[in-house]
This record gives sequence, structure tokens and C-alpha cells, in this order.
Amino acid sequence: MLYGGFMKRNLLATLSATTFLVISCGGGTDPAEAYIEIANKANCGLADVAAWYESDEALAIEGNEDFEPLVSKFQSLHAGAASALKTGMEEMAAVEWPENVADDVDLFLIDLGNAVAWMEELSNAETLEDVVEISDNLDEPDLDSSEVIESKLGVTEDQLADPDDIDELIAFCS
Repeated sequence: MLYGGFMKRNLLATLSATTFLVISCGGGTDPAEAYIEIANKANCGLADVAAWYESDEALAIEGNEDFEPLVSKFQSLHAGAASALKTGMEEMAAVEWPENVADDVDLFLIDLGNAVAWMEELSNAETLEDVVEISDNLDEPDLDSSEVIESKLGVTEDQLADPDDIDELIAFCS
């Protein structure tokens, strides 16, 4: 189960990094409400790929021969996740954030861009070796900027879908 645990750790790192990032005013004027709305929407966009990493199908992959029948599904799930993150990134960038969080948001957008690039690369992986190579090159996003943004906006953990708990995330997004 080289594949299952390795990829799950990297995916959870990315999900955690994006939990607090993807925010937009979504037509509203309160930045905290916008943050919550868009973060939850982005996290729900990642639910399918996160659930797949928890599946028996993903955990059973040990080599390229096990991965080959799943390539199309793997690519599609990661393309969907990249799209969800990219949409959130665009929405967040379109918001006029309060001065006290604007710099933190800019830093976090860089981290999210790294997560989008990683998901896009994974969406093109054709072998397990490709997946491992891409994952080895992942720059794990810095969570500090997301926590600072959340704190400054007064957003609490109970207002956001928890990407570290796949069952909770799926239930929240249903």
C-alpha cells in the first residue's frame, strides 16, 4: 500500500492548506461570511477526490498494474479538484479584502496556486511512477497564513467543513 498512505498524506496536506483560503464576497459585503461561503464551496469541490483516497480501490494500489485501470478516474478526480481550487482562487482574488488581511490573502493565494498546479499535474499522471514523482515534488503549502486570515476575520473552525475528516466533509457537502 505504498500508494494509498503516501498520496493520502499529501492530499490531506493540500486539503488542510486550502481549507481556509478560498474565499470571496459572493455578492455579500461581510468578508467573514464570504470567507466561510467560498471556503466551504472549495472544500466541497475537493470531497470526491478526498473520498477516493479513502476508498478500498485507492488503498489497494501497489504498482502500475493496479493503477492502470484507474488512470482515467484518477485524472478526472484531480482535474475536478484543480478546477474547484482554481475557481476559489479566482473568487478570492476578486474580493476587496480589509486592509488587515490583504497581505495575508496574497501570501495564501500563492500557496493555493501551488496546490492547483499540483492537482493539475496529477490530472495528467498516466502511471503510478508519475504520481509518486509529482508528489515528491510537491511544495506543501504554509498553513500559517490561512490561520492568520481566519483569526483576523473571526472565522471559527466550526463554521468550515473539515477536510481532515473525510466523513464529515462528505456529510457537510451532501
